[in-house]
Amino acid sequence: MASYKNQPTGIELSISFVVLYVSNILGVYLANMFYPKMVVLGTFGLTTTEALLLSTGALAVVNTLLMPLFHIYENGRKRMLSSTEWMIGYAVLNTVALWLISRVPMVLGLGMSSWLPLVLLAVFLDFIQGLGMMGLEKLRTSMK
Repeated sequence: MASYKNQPTGIELSISFVVLYVSNILGVYLANMFYPKMVVLGTFGLTTTEALLLSTGALAVVNTLLMPLFHIYENGRKRMLSSTEWMIGYAVLNTVALWLISRVPMVLGLGMSSWLPLVLLAVFLDFIQGLGMMGLEKLRTSMK
């Protein structure tokens, strides 16, 4: 049986969810503000705000729930992932999750014009999420 050291605790995952949620809201809102024809928020039944909260919440849930898998992968390799490896992993994760979320725009309210803006948004969100999570890690280590 594998040992699960460096696994995030429940409170760490909860705080990470909030940081990811706020990061996602900021990133998707900015993308919609500057490129409204490529990143579309809202439907006939959802306002822009509701679509923003629902779609970014779904993305934050996916990001938070898959975070322990990265730690399991680290433990299997017997070494910590570098910041670059985390960023690449989350860029791929964001791309897949955004694609899935944008496939159900009637439910979550996020629509993408094509795959290129989707990939660019995923990389942009990855950058913002990385800043937020590095700030959270810096705060966590300063409190010990």
